[in-house]
Amino acid sequence: MRVATTITLSESDKQILEKNASSRSVSIRLSERSKIALLSAKGLENKEIAQRLNIPPNKVGKWRNRFAEGGIGSISKDKPRGANHGG
Repeated sequence: MRVATTITLSESDKQILEKNASSRSVSIRLSERSKIALLSAKGLENKEIAQRLNIPPNKVGKWRNRFAEGGIGSISKDKPRGANHGG
């Protein structure tokens, strides 16, 4: 059984994520990703976060890991799709 990546937030990151999670002016995707990061930082498991947000656990794991690797900037935008994303 794999252990979920630990997320630690700075106070400024937490404020930005909370704003994104509750804002109606950001995309639904960014709001959802912000909620994943916030709940991850509280120590919840991917399965529990998935149940709370009604999304697949693998989606939670993807965004949890991406946030752990790259911080707030890494959840703001999607990575390009496919092999020929540069033109």
